[in-house]
Amino acid sequence: MSDEKETTEVKPETKVFGANSYHYFHDSVKERAANGDVAPMAQPKLVATTESSTEKKKPYKNISKYSWSDGKKFVTLYIDFPGIGAIQDKVTIEYRKRSFVLKVVGDTTDHILKIIRLSQLINGEGSSLRFKDNQMVLKLSKDDTDKKWYDLCKTTARGVLNSDSEE
Repeated sequence: MSDEKETTEVKPETKVFGANSYHYFHDSVKERAANGDVAPMAQPKLVATTESSTEKKKPYKNISKYSWSDGKKFVTLYIDFPGIGAIQDKVTIEYRKRSFVLKVVGDTTDHILKIIRLSQLINGEGSSLRFKDNQMVLKLSKDDTDKKWYDLCKTTARGVLNSDSEE
């Protein structure tokens, strides 16, 4: 056995912050990593790649000028839209149980009428859309013809979990 004692130098950080300080701990981790005493870091793996779209989405405007009436079998919406008779092939409509989305695709701007939470349930198969020169007439087929519609949209969400749920 030798009389050599292992001497350790006190780092300036431990003089200032103490042996149990935050700085002391992290310095010892760095030393252990240099000696290979710490578990190696896992290399990142590529999970998936997707191509990003550089094309800009077309802006849209909400259609806000319309009126409605309640009939025996249908609820009729009269939607004013200048020049719609000439571009009726650019109109799409999607019906759900308690909502619908009407979209007019334009060259620079799309126009959308989206009504959710209708007052009562509708039948999309019996509904229709007709065109005049400056107006669209949308007939929503009532699911229950005995119920009167006092409002187009529900004003409270009482008893409805989402906009297209059954009652």
